[in-house]
Amino acid sequence: EAIRILQAGGSLIITEYGELPKHHMLYRCFLSRWLLTKFEAFLNGFWHEDLSAELQKHAKKQNKKLIFIFESHVFNGFYRVNHYKIRDIN
Repeated sequence: EAIRILQAGGSLIITEYGELPKHHMLYRCFLSRWLLTKFEAFLNGFWHEDLSAELQKHAKKQNKKLIFIFESHVFNGFYRVNHYKIRDIN
């Protein structure tokens, strides 16, 4: 929905969980990983999803393109902030 309403030149900033944190202490510890995935049922699938590819797919449906600007990692990569710019395909 955000991609649909943003105009060319607009920014999309997404704060979310990082990629699969295989080496992060919260992931390596079975109990904390179990709790996280129990309270956030979508999380395990989300860790295995390519966020940029999904966003590009939805942008293309709107005749738009996302230009990746930067990614910032928080809490040793457990969370990330991605910044994209919106461009029209035409």
